[in-house]
Amino acid sequence: MKQRLGIAMALLHRPRLLVLDEPMNGLDPAGMAMLREFLRALGGERGVSLLVSSHLLHEVEQICDRVLFIREGRLLSEAPFGRVRTDGIEALFVRTGDDARAAQILGREDFVREVVEDAGGLRCRVTAADVPRVAEALVRSGLPLHELTPHRASLEDLYLERFGRNAGEGLS
Repeated sequence: MKQRLGIAMALLHRPRLLVLDEPMNGLDPAGMAMLREFLRALGGERGVSLLVSSHLLHEVEQICDRVLFIREGRLLSEAPFGRVRTDGIEALFVRTGDDARAAQILGREDFVREVVEDAGGLRCRVTAADVPRVAEALVRSGLPLHELTPHRASLEDLYLERFGRNAGEGLS
């Protein structure tokens, strides 16, 4: 990979900024993985800034460390990707020996934003910092904790939460 990176950089004449529009479009999974690795190396090893325009948000997640949401030429939102993810609400799947009782206990906690009974357990909405407090509250109440699985929102989840499911209708 390093040899390929050197060859590609020689061809690119060592740019400081590289603008890519839908770089993964038309690639097979192996090609996508190779390009992803190459782009991360450009940014990390060579200090090249990348501006990636893409509708494939799961790919953007794997390459970029800063996110800009732009629609119709207007900047909707911008932040470091890590902060975009961790500042948001997390979905937390919880399974105990008594999920109905667990729902009551967690429903009384001020740091739990929502508790919904889900197939085989509970789905809670809490901040990332409050995930350990969920476990503490349940254990303190004497409930056996079988599963506590955080689900960090994907970039697509965050986009849909912030701008709605119909935000892009009619746009390409």
